[in-house]
Amino acid sequence: MPKFTKQETFNLVVKGLAAQGFEQAKGPYESSDCMYRDDKGRKCAAGQLIPDEIYDPEMEAMGSISWLSIHNPLYHWYADSGLADHDEGLLIDLQTAHDGATGPMQVKIRLRQVAHNHKLTTPPELAA
Repeated sequence: MPKFTKQETFNLVVKGLAAQGFEQAKGPYESSDCMYRDDKGRKCAAGQLIPDEIYDPEMEAMGSISWLSIHNPLYHWYADSGLADHDEGLLIDLQTAHDGATGPMQVKIRLRQVAHNHKLTTPPELAA
């Protein structure tokens, strides 16, 4: 059972992403995939929820939450990171919305759609 409501999770992610201008956390190459954290201090949507004292660069091997299962040898990172304290379906949608965007404005548009799909209140950081 998640410790956080969907609205609490959504608000935490949006606040963190707003603080970094809704930019994505990318690897060192232009074609790099999104990361939970990058070397510029940016975090992906799910990365916003991993406490600094728990984050380990080896978590990057975890990949997308959507393909993790309890049988995956990397599942312990998911459970130990605190991500399991949040609604998994919402996390997948947040991660997909953020990672698949082509820039900050599209991140905001996609996050508003996630809020709509999950019947959440849109925080002021997502105003058009």
